[in-house]
Amino acid sequence: MKKLIFAVLISSFVLNGCKKEETVSVNNCEASSKQFTDAANAWISDFNNKTKCQAYIDAAKKLINTCPTISAADKKAANDAINQTKCN
Repeated sequence: MKKLIFAVLISSFVLNGCKKEETVSVNNCEASSKQFTDAANAWISDFNNKTKCQAYIDAAKKLINTCPTISAADKKAANDAINQTKCN
């Protein structure tokens, strides 16, 4: 359940913030958002796959770091959720 909440949390950050900066930042944010979404969909379809779980975590970290419009509070919440996500 935490994994699903984490996916929703990250997705809300993306929807609320990735399209407000200059073109380069927006392009980076959009690319990271797509990678995150693809990784989330892959992992959800094979929830016990450790490699897909790790790809999801890596994509989430990249998204947080490349999307400059995500607030510090949202970044902290996302990082806390990432740190609680365990790949089995």
